Amino acid sequence: LRAVHFRRDAAAKRVYTEVQEAIRNAECDLSVYNLRLNGEPTVVVVGDAPPAELDERLRRMLSTGRPAVLPQEVIRMLAQRGIEERGKGPWREGHYRPGKRLI
Repeated sequence: LRAVHFRRDAAAKRVYTEVQEAIRNAECDLSVYNLRLNGEPTVVVVGDAPPAELDERLRRMLSTGRPAVLPQEVIRMLAQRGIEERGKGPWREGHYRPGKRLI
């Protein structure tokens, strides 16, 4: 689990898109989320530990944000969502309008 806050939505979106592209064709089981947590743009990567090279790339991408601590209920919800989505196929993508509550 890696989570980072950003000051601006545009920065979070840029990093989210970079991470999404990095994991799209990689041999890994990861999900990436771009959400607002307590009003702050936040990018979260959750799933199984990726190969070392990909892990280092992800760390570099996420280093532009500030480390975030997620509430346990958010971690559980994202992990459960990942399990459910993996059951639907190898690649899932969903986008929601701002304001949709996750929990």
